[in-house]
Amino acid sequence: TEALPGVRRATMSRTIPFFPSGGGAALSVHTTDSPRSTVPPGAAVKFNLVGPDYFDLLGIALLRGRAIDDGDRADGQRVMLVNETMAARIWPGEDPVGRSVRLGNPDSDPVLVVGVVEDGKYNYLEEPQEPYLYIPFSQRRWGEVILLAETEGDPALVAPLVRQVIGTLSPETFLLPQTTLGDVLRDATYNRQLMALALGIFSVLGLILAGVGLYGVSAHAVNRRSQEIGIRMALGADGGRILRLVLGQGSRLILIGTAFGIPGAIAIGLVLRSNLFGVNPVDPLSLLGAAAVLGMVTLAAILLPSRRAATVEPLTVIRFE
Repeated sequence: TEALPGVRRATMSRTIPFFPSGGGAALSVHTTDSPRSTVPPGAAVKFNLVGPDYFDLLGIALLRGRAIDDGDRADGQRVMLVNETMAARIWPGEDPVGRSVRLGNPDSDPVLVVGVVEDGKYNYLEEPQEPYLYIPFSQRRWGEVILLAETEGDPALVAPLVRQVIGTLSPETFLLPQTTLGDVLRDATYNRQLMALALGIFSVLGLILAGVGLYGVSAHAVNRRSQEIGIRMALGADGGRILRLVLGQGSRLILIGTAFGIPGAIAIGLVLRSNLFGVNPVDPLSLLGAAAVLGMVTLAAILLPSRRAATVEPLTVIRFE
């Protein structure tokens, strides 16, 4: 596959993160040299079968040891990699590289840990961090295989060539429709993206309505004070002072709104914490940014009636009143 034009590198795996099938397969793990392990003997741990370059291709960081390579053959030393959570639970405070476990049953051949990779999400975004292990595809037979290819251009142009090669080498192989990692991730997060889009639209509409409402309230407040403003200007107050007066009173509204709005946003965020992914409900930067945007909208809503108040004719207002 890597020899095909447009393919940078390729590997294979049993499943990939967020794939709709295969994510629940697990093996019972029996530790042989971990007296401080917090994982019960025979506990089921989810796993994946992967080939060389799998971690580089998917951007999974190797923290210690080595990755799976072409030297991990079916007749060689059985090896595997574990994620951070599995390493911390079975070998707390120790380096798991060079340790071994037995997979499937307590009498099976020991499997040597050769590396540790970073934790990840394997089936859905909300799942807690859990132990996970990776086994070379060459050392365990499996009926279904996912071929992963990194392309230089449009994957849709390379896919027919890959399918042709597979069909030539293995005519009996049943090929499923191809897809991309981006499509898999989009399908897995579709509901959240739809919810985020809806919330974004409603937020923009709420911001617009808030701006219109603030403008109306500010204009009404300035109109009600027309006589006061006319008298102030008749007594010598210039347009700049009137502008500062009205803007100052409007700024107090911003401070009051911020004082009540930020605690309210924090409270709502804590309630919705379970529906948030990668977002801190009490993130100071996000809260200050939202307050700044609403503050600018408020100032913009106050500015027009304030400028009109600063250019009012004192005699006209007094005669009218």
